[in-house]
Amino acid sequence: MQLWEPQHVRTFLPSLVVMIILGVVLRIWLGKKPEKIRMIPLQICTVFLLVIEVIKQVKSFEGGQYDLYSLPLHFCSLFLYMLPLMCFYHGKYKQQVRAIATTVSGSLFILIVIYPSLIYSGASIDNFFNGFFSFHTVAFHTVATFTFVIIVALNLHTPDFKKDAKAVLFFMIGYCVVAGIVAQVLKTNYNNFYHCNIPPLQKLKEAIEPVLGYGFAQCLYVIIVSIADLAFTHGAYQFYRLMRNVVTKIENSKFVKRISARNEK
Repeated sequence: MQLWEPQHVRTFLPSLVVMIILGVVLRIWLGKKPEKIRMIPLQICTVFLLVIEVIKQVKSFEGGQYDLYSLPLHFCSLFLYMLPLMCFYHGKYKQQVRAIATTVSGSLFILIVIYPSLIYSGASIDNFFNGFFSFHTVAFHTVATFTFVIIVALNLHTPDFKKDAKAVLFFMIGYCVVAGIVAQVLKTNYNNFYHCNIPPLQKLKEAIEPVLGYGFAQCLYVIIVSIADLAFTHGAYQFYRLMRNVVTKIENSKFVKRISARNEK
């Protein structure tokens, strides 16, 4: 189980550094602006993700048969639903919508930093300029990762644990039910609900199937993946709260305040 491939070290690691630098620049430049202005970088990223996803869906029909794996039911497909809502929805459930979008972004950020090979392969990086689907895979997940940096850097969501935790929990339960069932019906691996992309766990799954029977083992597997998703997204939300507090503490530190005071002079 290789967490990082050489291609990730050469490309994603530098891009992660650039993301953090851009986040600092954005906070300095736009941090004290009205929310309408602070939301613009996230809106730009969201529009980009939507555009390349539309192109992907069109291309998935090439050859006369739609590729079922392209259906937007993967965990990272949640960006396509939640980011537009976060950017443009200002109704009664604004707090909950932003909590979900932020948690989804934080989840991808954590996962891609720890295990980028699970998100996209080194082969996708090698073929970045050779095929649209490889370009889409790398570009989509890189920009989606950057959205978390933007949200934290520009304070685009104010945590409210009671409201946020409930919203994220119910949203993720709904997602797991829909994606888990559709994965079995279409026999397509959305969010690892059909089989596991982590080799040791897939071998374990295959080992217990003859003992429990395929149907029961598969049902148990989907439940375990769902529980893991719920636990992981809760952890991602707590990670987001931690990052937000860290950024605030750094900004309020005496060292940073001295630098700011000198610049103002």
